Amino acid sequence: MEGLEKALEQIKENMPKLELREHEPMREHCSFKVGGPVRAFAVPRDIFEMSKVMFYLHMNGVSPLTLGKCTNVIIPDEGLDIMVISTESLRKLRLGETENTVYAEAGVSLARLAQFARDNGLAGLEFASGIPGSVGGGVLMNAGAYGGEMKQIVESVTVLTMGGEEKMLSGEESAFAYRTSVYQTLPCVIVKAVL
Repeated sequence: MEGLEKALEQIKENMPKLELREHEPMREHCSFKVGGPVRAFAVPRDIFEMSKVMFYLHMNGVSPLTLGKCTNVIIPDEGLDIMVISTESLRKLRLGETENTVYAEAGVSLARLAQFARDNGLAGLEFASGIPGSVGGGVLMNAGAYGGEMKQIVESVTVLTMGGEEKMLSGEESAFAYRTSVYQTLPCVIVKAVL
């Protein structure tokens, strides 16, 4: 992929502090411990750094695969010639700015989120305590269990467009349905949510 190689050159030149691994075996990142190498694997430290990576990829016509805890994904053993962006460093978690809300970045585990809500006297996230994924993936697929789902608790979701610009959507605009959301067809990356 000529576009990906050009984007990688630009990213290396302009973002020397970015954690960027080439030919990274995905078995190291996926919960099933299978999967061959991907051409490039980036771990942005924060949302700003992620937006810069998205910008360079977009400028070269490259759409990345964004993964959190990689609990619902299997990469083929022969690998893929793609760019993977990990949300594992996006783990800020705090009480929200309005009463009874929680701010969580995409890389926060759903189990940690449920425990944080419990520890702060907030209800509604009990269902998430046994789900192995992260906030980003949970929002993407409207994760749920035991009669609860993300649709019931999401107030807003912030995404990065493929060009790296932040955009916020309300819970209603997220078009949640059974194990789906608008984010499965909207070209964007989920970076945080208010619950």
